[in-house]
Amino acid sequence: MKSLKRIVNFLVYSNIWIALGAVSFTLQFYLLTSTRPDPTVLVFIFSATIFTYTFQRFEKIKVRSPAGGDRIDWMNRNMRMVKVILYGSMAAMLFFIFSLSIKALIIISISGLISFFYIRKIPGKIARNLRDLPHLKIYLITIAWTITTVLLPAEMAEKKADQWPLLLMMCHFLYILAITIPFDIRDINLDEEQKKTIPQVVGLPAAKVMATLMAMGSALIIVYGWPDYLLPAVLSSLLTIVLIFFSTPKRNDLYYSFGMDGLLLIQPLLLWLSYYFLI
Repeated sequence: MKSLKRIVNFLVYSNIWIALGAVSFTLQFYLLTSTRPDPTVLVFIFSATIFTYTFQRFEKIKVRSPAGGDRIDWMNRNMRMVKVILYGSMAAMLFFIFSLSIKALIIISISGLISFFYIRKIPGKIARNLRDLPHLKIYLITIAWTITTVLLPAEMAEKKADQWPLLLMMCHFLYILAITIPFDIRDINLDEEQKKTIPQVVGLPAAKVMATLMAMGSALIIVYGWPDYLLPAVLSSLLTIVLIFFSTPKRNDLYYSFGMDGLLLIQPLLLWLSYYFLI
């Protein structure tokens, strides 16, 4: 049991787990748009996600953020390995970035700037990082993920998608927003009041209702655009709603960082299984 927990801790706190989620959600794009997966894009997204999240956690260590918890403790205990992951992912990201087209570079630079200034202060009069601006925190995360998992692969696809990815952008946007709200529920006692997160503004019950409606809206988009995937869309939505319902500030970090983030792998997996065995 302890060895299993060590494996889970390593996957989650090394940011490999969230990077696998990013790759999985990108594979969902390829499936629903009937385009061939691009290994270069997938490896770039995997390495860039690891680098971005690890860099952000390093910043928390530097400022001694109270929101660190078990993750920061793990990083401090395994700092040598974490640095290898950080610099290794950065090297891989920089290597594969040269394989992207000019348009793709412009697209991913938007996501990169959001990620960078999410944790670093914007120079000039603002002199604050993006996550501290009222109401913006959750939407910045969602926009960056939507850009990465839809617009980037759409631009790099050899064969343009069968339908304009706007519908899929809406689908991904709503789903990422739905599973990110529970993280704000987790942090409600840690986030400064001026951040005005959704749970802070509307309260925990209403925030859960909003997240549930967004998860259902994402599933309805899949059913509308790709009706053959009704069953996996419904199953994924139900599982997501259950995890949203049981979200509380008292849940341990792995409930969110392993469970909620794991939904990024489960939904694409259900869609791919449906593609191979049911359709």
